[in-house]
Amino acid sequence: MRRLLNNLSLLTLLSSLLWSNYLYAGAPGGAVSGTACANGATTLVGCAIGTSDTTYTITGDITPADGIRGIGFTDGADNNNLTLNGYISTRSAIGISLESVDFNTINMTGNITTAEGRFNYGILLFESNNNKTTITGNITTLRVGSFGLILSSSGSNTTNVIGNITTSGDSSDGIFTFNSDSNTTNITGNITTAGLGSEAVFFNNSNRNTTTITGNISTTGAQAPGIYHLNADSNTTTMTGNISTTGQQSSGVFLLNADNNTLVINGNISTSATDGNSEAILISNSDSNTITLSGKVQSLGGDQAISILANSDANTFNIQSGSTFLGDFENLGTNTVITNQGTMDGIENTGSIATFNNAQTGATYSGTLPVNYNIIINSPTSYGQMFVTSEAGSTNFGLSTLSTNLYSGKY
Repeated sequence: MRRLLNNLSLLTLLSSLLWSNYLYAGAPGGAVSGTACANGATTLVGCAIGTSDTTYTITGDITPADGIRGIGFTDGADNNNLTLNGYISTRSAIGISLESVDFNTINMTGNITTAEGRFNYGILLFESNNNKTTITGNITTLRVGSFGLILSSSGSNTTNVIGNITTSGDSSDGIFTFNSDSNTTNITGNITTAGLGSEAVFFNNSNRNTTTITGNISTTGAQAPGIYHLNADSNTTTMTGNISTTGQQSSGVFLLNADNNTLVINGNISTSATDGNSEAILISNSDSNTITLSGKVQSLGGDQAISILANSDANTFNIQSGSTFLGDFENLGTNTVITNQGTMDGIENTGSIATFNNAQTGATYSGTLPVNYNIIINSPTSYGQMFVTSEAGSTNFGLSTLSTNLYSGKY
């Protein structure tokens, strides 16, 4: 992957700039309806909310004309409460848009589908803060640049999706968080993308966001990581489910220029591309991130399970009991910390490892020795062993505090 990082970064940058140009040049994804939403409406062809402090209950499906959004909250429409029971189906338009609005609450039971055209998102929040949106239903987009959920220049929003997010077009992320901070996103369902450059979850220049996913992530396009952080710091992502990518240059988790993020993956991560550039986890120019793994971490196409590049520092991996690897842990970074209570294929270290805590019997290791090597002893027959080849340097040996019913000291 190292030789392709520059090209991938450029592609991502160009994609972001292209999206931004569409947004700032005028409204993408169709126009807001000229018809005002009405409380108690039963049939709709798209409507707008431009008032404040108003409660709306709408029952029925929304099927606007081509190029008209399902529901659009317009500039200054604040503190509204919308309940919608029915689906939204648009062509060449966004499903629900909130632009320059704050403190609204949306509760929708029904699916959102967008088709035709470009940049037709399921849900768009732009320059909007402190809104709460709950969708009980699926979000499906079918065309290029049509994200399932997008937050742009928006902060402190809470979005709940109880259903699946599916995108088919190129450059169509499941969730895209752009220049947005301190948002909370909860997904109970699967996120599936099929297009080129279509990440399942993408944080771009966004910080301090909290994301919880209960469901699986799957991408099949090239250059489509499962979870991607670019210039994104201090985000927390907790996932209970599996991550699978099949396209070339598609890591399961990819951190680029991203610091102080926390990821907890309670499930498997697998990549299957055979291009040699699809690690299960790839970290580049990123520092002080913490990743906790409890399932299989597999590069089925023959790449490393985990690769930390030389420009990354002080990243921490917690490999839980029961976790297994297919592919080595390649460390070129500095001051890496590894706690291994699972089963790793092997560690190749040409950088520096500050601490290696190890419970695996028969762990294999090559390269520069860790500064500190601590064994974890769970029983008289279950304790850390490290078999080293091509070693360099020396290590400080110790007993990990994670050991069971053991105490170190002088007797």
